[in-house]
Amino acid sequence: MKITGWLCLCLTVVAAGSLRANEIRPEPGYTGATRFSPPEGTCVECHVGNNANSGPGSVQLRLNGAVPTTYAPGAAIPIQIVITDTGGGRQRWGFELSARFASGAQAGTLAAVGSNTTTFQGTFGAQTQVTYASHLNAVRQPGTTFTYTINWTAPASGSGPVIFNVAGNAANGDVTSNGDRIYTAEVTVNPAASSGPTPQITSAGIVNAATFNAAPNNQVSRGQLISIFGADLTVGGPFGASSLPLPTQLGSTEVRVNGTAVPLIIVAGTQINAQLPFELTDTGTATLTVVSGGQTSTQATVNLQPTSPGIFSINSQGNGDGAILHGIENTLVTSANPAKVGEVVVIFCTGLGATQPAVVSGRPAAGERTTNIPTVTIGGVNARVDFSGLAPGFVGLYQVNAVVPSGVTGRVAVVITSATFVSRADVTLPVQ
Repeated sequence: MKITGWLCLCLTVVAAGSLRANEIRPEPGYTGATRFSPPEGTCVECHVGNNANSGPGSVQLRLNGAVPTTYAPGAAIPIQIVITDTGGGRQRWGFELSARFASGAQAGTLAAVGSNTTTFQGTFGAQTQVTYASHLNAVRQPGTTFTYTINWTAPASGSGPVIFNVAGNAANGDVTSNGDRIYTAEVTVNPAASSGPTPQITSAGIVNAATFNAAPNNQVSRGQLISIFGADLTVGGPFGASSLPLPTQLGSTEVRVNGTAVPLIIVAGTQINAQLPFELTDTGTATLTVVSGGQTSTQATVNLQPTSPGIFSINSQGNGDGAILHGIENTLVTSANPAKVGEVVVIFCTGLGATQPAVVSGRPAAGERTTNIPTVTIGGVNARVDFSGLAPGFVGLYQVNAVVPSGVTGRVAVVITSATFVSRADVTLPVQ
């Protein structure tokens, strides 16, 4: 048997002739798949002393947390690889997974999640250009089970069944190849039948999520939060994101901008709240489609601009008193608790465009500043801007810290102007 630096938890020769367990990632072609020609091996070829599936455990596959029966064609789906061993003494965990059609050709796209997984191309026997997913630097976690997660973008409609092969390693971590236990599984998942009506959207229904107004010429900007209004936008639901980073699929619904699934906040039958990718350009156009229940809407086109400012309001209608905090107290500015001249207020908004440094779409921000510095007027008077950037810990939410100017009193308009684009004039701030 050939031993290389890439075998899964296998031995490699190191300095002074000693041996150690290599924990980087396996070589391609060790998923235990037997239906392809020639059949693939498993990690028992290096982890000697136990036959595959002879221990008190298993490796199981989950699609989006559930036992897979069908997949939504074209959907972005998280895959969990659950390795279990109740025999005791398990310290390290590893895996290798493939997704193929019956012909042996690659099925969909596998992508790593976090720092403990990776993907790589491999050739094994007659199979060429197969993508494998595996552990990267096998996790040390004593116990009886461990779960890895990777992302899979399913193939398009009409592609047929997908065959997943996976090998899992429940290792004892004793820096030898003995005593580790290997488990394999094969799961065939059929494409889900299209269900429900076709989603209906128009360009006019794609709006700033703060204002609910279509900006001039339907302008949108990178990184901003948008609302998409239409019909039949999801099957069942509503569904809401429950963790960060934001998912790109909720229920059976995706929003694709220029063909790429984007982060989602909530999907319902007539409204979707989502984030436009920061990876878009400042100008030009973008196409948007909604996929739900295997059905895809017609394309809607929106115009890209550097900014599309909109201030969030307390009534969630885009007008009235804004979602604005006292800068010192971090309490909401209201008629009963008005702002005062000279104090800093925090104006929550979206659509202020690119930031420095850049951020990854769907992930919480850390206070990155906007590259376009806005101006703010309160009651028609210019207000000093102390900060303009992303609100820490949130996705697509910006904040502008401004000082209430002198000579302003009562319930007055707050307006943000950025790169010549202006927010609604009917968002207000109570000032004492």
